[in-house]
Amino acid sequence: MVGLPVPQVFQPSQRRAALSRQLAILAGVVLGCAYSLYLWQTYGKQSTPNLTTWLIGFPTALVNYLTYTRLFRDRSRSAVALVAVGLTLLVALYALWAGAFTTPKWYDMFCTVMAMAIGMIWYYRRQWLLLQLSPDAVDREEKERYLAGKANITLQFVFLASFLPTLYGLWLGTGHEYALAWFVATAAYGIQILAIRVDWDGRYSSFAFPVINGIICNGAVAVLAAFHHAPAISP
Repeated sequence: MVGLPVPQVFQPSQRRAALSRQLAILAGVVLGCAYSLYLWQTYGKQSTPNLTTWLIGFPTALVNYLTYTRLFRDRSRSAVALVAVGLTLLVALYALWAGAFTTPKWYDMFCTVMAMAIGMIWYYRRQWLLLQLSPDAVDREEKERYLAGKANITLQFVFLASFLPTLYGLWLGTGHEYALAWFVATAAYGIQILAIRVDWDGRYSSFAFPVINGIICNGAVAVLAAFHHAPAISP
């Protein structure tokens, strides 16, 4: 007699991990929607991208993704960082093609050099660490994740610096942004924070990217853009 299949029982830790991945993927999808809105706003002349935040912010986003993925050891939980890399480049290229961007200044190049320097320091320190430890060393992964976390935290201050020209332009009235996309992006990073908290491993460094870049930087642009009273989208 053939017995009925025994249903698979998930442990609480497995459920938390699965929920965390689902929320992280949802955060990536919502961020993708935010970027799509921003492209639509740029096309409709409602937003004027700043090259520091976009084209020059691309190397920062790339290094951020590499360190954030190493920190989690799970690509699905880094979905929001991956979406940020690809769509940051897409927005920047479209802005260049359409000629809808503000003129870059020395400050822009400074942010780029800082991001690339942090990426190079992290990469070579990681390579040095891997050479020092044997492949089966017990603390190999732990030390590598610690190094990635330090690099990722440092990188968030470059993100913060790259947002300053956009914020400054909105404050003076020389920049133009439509708030909706920025609010959606802020919500995406809020979901990412929830995804981390659901299955948190005690690393505060995992919160640096969604809090500083997501909530503080994107949220500040959203609030200033809302007070800027941009007109409705009409491409």
